[in-house]
Amino acid sequence: MPQLNEYRMAGLAKRITPRVSNLVLRGSRSQRAIRLLEIYLGILQGKGAASAWSREGEAIAVSRAISAREPVVLDIGAAIGDWSELTSAYVARPARFILVEPSPVNWPKLERLRIDGCVELVRGACSAEEGTGSLKGAFAGAGSASLFDRRDSFIGDARASVFEVPLTTVSRIASDYGLHTIDFLKVDVEGAELDVFRGAAPLFGDRRIKALSFEFGSGQVNSRAFFRDFWDLLTGHGFELSCIAPGGRLIALTAYDEGYEYFRGVTNFLGILR
Repeated sequence: MPQLNEYRMAGLAKRITPRVSNLVLRGSRSQRAIRLLEIYLGILQGKGAASAWSREGEAIAVSRAISAREPVVLDIGAAIGDWSELTSAYVARPARFILVEPSPVNWPKLERLRIDGCVELVRGACSAEEGTGSLKGAFAGAGSASLFDRRDSFIGDARASVFEVPLTTVSRIASDYGLHTIDFLKVDVEGAELDVFRGAAPLFGDRRIKALSFEFGSGQVNSRAFFRDFWDLLTGHGFELSCIAPGGRLIALTAYDEGYEYFRGVTNFLGILR
């Protein structure tokens, strides 16, 4: 009687919870140990693991999602190009990488990237609409720079460097660069990920984006976006979503779950068009 056993176990757990809670939360040191264990168990499931816990695992998962012989990869929020460089090594064939980066400090580094294939640079930021926006960061070229005011505890208030940047959209880039198909779209823009996807709406509607990845976490505290918003938008366009765990293992998401409304650090998600 598995259900009966589970019911009894749940009842027992509820009865002993007050005593156990009082025991483990007796001192500040034990509270911190419990908190660190909670964070680490989340990371093992991919939650918060995008905070530099397994860059190689992400590249492995992404490379498996790129099936085209000469793929087109659009890297939104390229920073210094480390994601594109590592992904290119795992794709292991010539690819066309189009890198979108708003910070002038990072442009020379991107222009010197060693990638098997073609590298093109879009100097600006991506959003839902074209125009201008303010990029705010702790310093010029900061990877945590955002179009939103950062007040999350993971980064803190970071406004030492603020400057205006041109805004474009994924749809405009596809038009300007003659992209009929985007084989992989990577989005890492510190809270503006949902806006980037909204700016790709015509391409989603025409099924021209075949696979994608995005970060979700502390940046969304500032943009007031929920994982539910990403789930509804992307599954509505035919994408199957997975969470990328350390080592590149994928955890398939078969239904929306509030457990992925996880705002500590950032979590990487992969989407593949059915």
